[in-house]
Amino acid sequence: MIVVTFHQLTDALMFEESAKKNEPEFRLIPVPRKISSSCGLAARTSMSVEDVKRILAEEGIESDGIYKEENNDYLKL
Repeated sequence: MIVVTFHQLTDALMFEESAKKNEPEFRLIPVPRKISSSCGLAARTSMSVEDVKRILAEEGIESDGIYKEENNDYLKL
């Protein structure tokens, strides 16, 4: 799974709107504590990193980070 974090709530909501059109396995989650101790929303999806980056670029959405979730840990990509 891929986890995308955002600086602002509005960016997370814009990403959700675009991603849900083509991605059934998508949801907004609280930012995992292993990524950041601050509160906020992240997107958790099974789409490819390339698709995530494409949506971010096409919609002009700024992300804080893109992570690969593996064995309950997160690798920043």
